[in-house]
Amino acid sequence: MTTTATTLAPRMIHPPHEARDMALLATLTVSMCDDGWTGRPLLAWRASRDSEVRGLTGSHRTAAAARANLEEVPVLIIECDDEDLAADLYDLRDFDALATILRRYDVDSDAIELAVAEDC
Repeated sequence: MTTTATTLAPRMIHPPHEARDMALLATLTVSMCDDGWTGRPLLAWRASRDSEVRGLTGSHRTAAAARANLEEVPVLIIECDDEDLAADLYDLRDFDALATILRRYDVDSDAIELAVAEDC
């Protein structure tokens, strides 16, 4: 299991869910149009370098970046082909649980810190 810090086009990231808070989405989109990406990286995972990138955090930020036509956004990707980890991470929306799962699988501390930051 490795983690990779990179940048990706927002359309290359499959967010954990659709943006639900339209007011937040609008605010983020305006901010990104004016200032670009200014926040922490997204946290994502993929089974291998050839697999799709599945977002674990940042559904609204990913959608706003796409709407603002940003070419790339920062992403920390957990690369792991462990099917148990993938099943635990799929469609997860509780960031305390996310941090716990990442600790259980001994994922890089940077990824855990991003998960904890989401819950603040």
